[in-house]
Amino acid sequence: MSPRRIDLVVFDLGRVMIRLCDGWKHACERAGVPYRPGLDTHERRDQLLHLMFLNETGKLDHADWSRATAELVGMQPGHVSAILDAWLDGPFPGWDGLLDRIEQAGIRTACLSNTNGVHWEMMTRGDGPHRLPLHRLNYQFASHIIGAHKPDPAIYRHVEEATGVTPSAILFFDDVAANVEGARRRGWEGQTIEHPGDPVAQITESLRQYGVLK
Repeated sequence: MSPRRIDLVVFDLGRVMIRLCDGWKHACERAGVPYRPGLDTHERRDQLLHLMFLNETGKLDHADWSRATAELVGMQPGHVSAILDAWLDGPFPGWDGLLDRIEQAGIRTACLSNTNGVHWEMMTRGDGPHRLPLHRLNYQFASHIIGAHKPDPAIYRHVEEATGVTPSAILFFDDVAANVEGARRRGWEGQTIEHPGDPVAQITESLRQYGVLK
C-alpha cells in the first residue's frame, strides 16, 4: 500500500454510503409500479443511461427527464418519478462511527457522487429514511451541481481546485472501477468497493493500510 500522506478522503454515495435498488425490476417492485419487460435490454438500457446522464449533469431537469423517460419506456411520468424515489434503499450502517474516527485523525472528508436533484434532496435534507450524514463532511460534491460526471477528468479537477488538496494526497472510494481509474489518472489514490460486502468495513481496513486510522 502506498505510504503517501492522505489529506482528504472522498466517498462516492451510491452503494458506498447508501444502498441502491438492483435495477429497474427491483425499483418497480419497491415503487408499486408494474414492471415492463424489455426495460433491461442493452439498447433500452443505453438510452435510459443517456437520459440519466443528462439529468445527472444538470442538462435535463427532473420534469423533462421524467417525460422523456416515460415516453421511452411507455409509462406515465408519475410512475417514472415514483421509481426514481424508490431507487434509494437506505443508508449502510456504521457511517457515524467511521466519520468520528476520521475526524479524530484530523483528516478532511468529502463526497463525490454522480446523482440528480431528487436523490440529492432525499440524501441531504430533512429527517427522512434516506438522509445521510453529509453535513459532517467538509465538502459535498454532486455531478448535477458541478455539471460533470465521473469519470470525466473535469469532475476530479473540480474537487482539487475547490479543496486545494494535491491530487496525490486524495484517497477516493467508489463502487465503480471506471470511476476509481479516472481518479487514479488524475494522480489520486483510489479503492474500489466490492459487492456484496460491507462498505464501511472495507473502507476502514483501507484507511488503516494508508495510515489514516490506527
